[in-house]
Amino acid sequence: MIQQTATQHDETSRTAMVFAGILEPVDSRQSQAFGYREAVAIERRAYDTAIQRDDDGDHVDYNARTVDVLWKARIALDSHSWPVRVPFTVWPADRPVNLYAERGHGDTGEDVVTIAEAPALPFTVTAAGQVLPAINYYLGARLVPVVTVDVLHVLLAALLLTEQLVTFYVEDTPDNPVHITTSDGRATTLRSHRDGSYAIGLLTDFCDTDTLTEGS
Repeated sequence: MIQQTATQHDETSRTAMVFAGILEPVDSRQSQAFGYREAVAIERRAYDTAIQRDDDGDHVDYNARTVDVLWKARIALDSHSWPVRVPFTVWPADRPVNLYAERGHGDTGEDVVTIAEAPALPFTVTAAGQVLPAINYYLGARLVPVVTVDVLHVLLAALLLTEQLVTFYVEDTPDNPVHITTSDGRATTLRSHRDGSYAIGLLTDFCDTDTLTEGS
């Protein structure tokens, strides 16, 4: 079900990981029903946590849980073409399970998708004394803090109040770029992604980095 890419496991082939039970391949007929053109695999720990957990006793619909994982992973991948990995959450019982989906290449260069358990998401955003939610995406091996447009507006307004920014405005074009000018005359532009969210890592080069807080 989950396949790891060569960059994650240089010494271990995907085929060997499937054979060892580290990855569970998803039946191609089932994955293709959700529009996947790639071979899909699910990491064993993610499979056990998101699908096989038995919180519901004798009435667990494992197929429905698999469908939920595949469907939400596909939505996440289709919504975000820019990161290598994208996070999503499923609720197999009464507690959420955070996963990520990753597009990569298999042993012979073929396109594959791997679904795995996500690590804790470390970034929140602090603005005007408020701790605001940040989405966390993987860009290569680097975790990137991303916020929705509503959170971005609160964050930028707070930076205006602290006089770190002079102006910001949103351009009315398809990617809705936000043009920012700092108090010392520097300028940068944040561009939205397909879901309307914005990566804010660039702000750390222009503003007080305390606005990005590691920790939940």
